[in-house]
Amino acid sequence: MNKPRRPGPEEWRQIIDGQTGGGLTVAAYCLERGITRGSFYTWKWWLRSPAKRNRLAKPVFAEVTPPKTSASGVVEICLHGERRLMVRAGFDHDLLIDLIRTLEGAA
Repeated sequence: MNKPRRPGPEEWRQIIDGQTGGGLTVAAYCLERGITRGSFYTWKWWLRSPAKRNRLAKPVFAEVTPPKTSASGVVEICLHGERRLMVRAGFDHDLLIDLIRTLEGAA
């Protein structure tokens, strides 16, 4: 089964611009379009700064190995610069990917 294609920077710019004039709250707008509020706000933050926009053009990769969950159900993800993310079962996968991209882009 193919994964759905994720929107790129230009598509996110259109998504974010579309919310401003529509009269819907961000929550309602995101729900209507099937996107997370976390993704919406992360992209909005990235796209408002020209310096950050330039960084989006460069792909950012992080080595990922399947994590083992601990007895508590917490997964720790180690990033560059000794930064770590800890998530519990049921976390929002799209938000996690956006956070990793954001944090790895700031390295």
